Amino acid sequence: MKRAVITLGEPIVISQADPSVKDWGAWQFPSLSLMADGGLHLSYHTHGDSAAAYGKENPHMVSYDNGVTLLSYGRPGFFLRATIDPAGLEWGERIQILEPGHGTCSYSGLVAIDSNSAFVTYSDFTFPNVAGIPVKTILGRHVTIRTE
Repeated sequence: MKRAVITLGEPIVISQADPSVKDWGAWQFPSLSLMADGGLHLSYHTHGDSAAAYGKENPHMVSYDNGVTLLSYGRPGFFLRATIDPAGLEWGERIQILEPGHGTCSYSGLVAIDSNSAFVTYSDFTFPNVAGIPVKTILGRHVTIRTE
């Protein structure tokens, strides 16, 4: 039986907060969009914000011409899943990026880069900065999708 397979690249630091930033809402809720010129636009909160935005799962999906649909989701934790089922009733293995209980808001940005890859952004509240101090960080990862 054919299935979709996900391969993750290493995390890429996109932005990090000062070690003094501990407030809820800052360096969280990344959103990623593909621009008309092929560039990427990333937005995220840099300060505490409305409590109405917190506590809600924020799934993102992209579909490919090869029949694969890729999903990013979380709360708690942060995960990717893929399916080749056109109805989305049967999904492949859950790929864990951050385990439940790890410091993250679980919000993500997800865009298709080409016919077999995507770029996903997410927050990690304990990623070390260059001094080794855990800080709120927006990370990005290249994701490769194939069928087998």
